Amino acid sequence: METKTHTVHFTLGENFGRIIVKIAREHLTMNLNPNKALSAIQDSLVGCPRDIALKILSGELIITTDKDKVSVNVSKYTPDMKDLYPPFYIEEWAGQQILNMREDAEEWINALNHLRKAIIDADGEFKITVSYDRLLRFFYDGDSENLIDPFMDGSEDNILANIKTTINGVRKFSEMAFKKMAVIEWLGKAYPGEIPDGFVMPYQVRDLNTQLTTLLFDDKSVKQEIARRNYRFDLLDRFLQSERDIAKTLNNGIIQPVEITDNYDAGWLSPSGDFYGLNGEYANMLHIQIADALLQARVIPNEVDCNADVWLEEKGWVKIHGDIIHYDGYSQKPMVRITEKQREQLVRYGNVCHRGFLKFGYRFNQISMIMFSSIEPLMLGKLFEL
Repeated sequence: METKTHTVHFTLGENFGRIIVKIAREHLTMNLNPNKALSAIQDSLVGCPRDIALKILSGELIITTDKDKVSVNVSKYTPDMKDLYPPFYIEEWAGQQILNMREDAEEWINALNHLRKAIIDADGEFKITVSYDRLLRFFYDGDSENLIDPFMDGSEDNILANIKTTINGVRKFSEMAFKKMAVIEWLGKAYPGEIPDGFVMPYQVRDLNTQLTTLLFDDKSVKQEIARRNYRFDLLDRFLQSERDIAKTLNNGIIQPVEITDNYDAGWLSPSGDFYGLNGEYANMLHIQIADALLQARVIPNEVDCNADVWLEEKGWVKIHGDIIHYDGYSQKPMVRITEKQREQLVRYGNVCHRGFLKFGYRFNQISMIMFSSIEPLMLGKLFEL
């Protein structure tokens, strides 16, 4: 039987360009996915380079449909086009997100304070009734998600439902806040000069996470205060001891490369494979201290016009903290790829210190050293994409 064929004709509407840009910006500002935002443009305009797609996304360039209704033109934005082609004001959007995060965090802090009071009032204990079928499923397959029905605790104010709603709400808000800050950081790199230096994670978000951590302690008020105080003192003691150890190490002379498999808490790995490491806490800002020491040792030229740690990132040094590996070279112009010396050192480090696995980039992509050593050089950059 002969197959029938039909000819299909199509045309592009005048709104084609605006629709593509709208979809791309939704990926960026609502889905918080910069890569999908650029893909929405580049997949629609086959062959469109990244720099052009970035300008289209920001509104510096606009897409218009040609008279033939089957092709498009890309032209420079002018102020008289504002109504039809509104620009994406990067600094304004980022500033509004930070403001929203600050205000939302304050509301969640208030919710945690009310929750803490309710828990203290209950002496930190709750009598819960569990239905037999849920209990049996829990013992059979470990399904704890539905073990307790928070709406059947029997109390007038339904404290279990409040606990679940608040804790889940804080967790989801914190995850969203970190995603937004990742997008703001991406915008700062993609559009140099558009994001002011002061656009950082609001302290209210950090305070919120601190207060949530506090609730993990035994919640009788006295025990809670003791546990919180001891925790702070322990952090302070470890911080001060680390500062003394770091000062002793750096004051012994010019910073020297160390063996990467000695499992330092943090360090920088040079393109030639030399590793410089220190032990200490997050609060000791180990990477910055190492970078400053490298500057004093003239490993970093004294005439650099940026922070020492920024210079290391731009020049292709690998940033290591425990089993987490960060690398910024693939976002530089021109691109700076990881060297084979660095890869060999990372494989040794992962195998000896972390059971053959490391986490890469801000997505914490965990892969084995067997797989890492076999990835094609051109594909290594995928591990560090946002």
